[in-house]
Amino acid sequence: MKPCEFRSLVDAGHLPKPRSIGGLPRWDMPELYKIIRGEAVDGMGDVKW
Repeated sequence: MKPCEFRSLVDAGHLPKPRSIGGLPRWDMPELYKIIRGEAVDGMGDVKW
């Protein structure tokens, strides 16, 4: 994924916003891994992946 695509998903609210560390945007990687694995979805416990 290109950085501009990632930022578009953040701006649209599909991905979490970064935290500022030392004035630079940084993302919580464990939080992103949960999204990638589908573990961050609420109310979808009965879906068979």
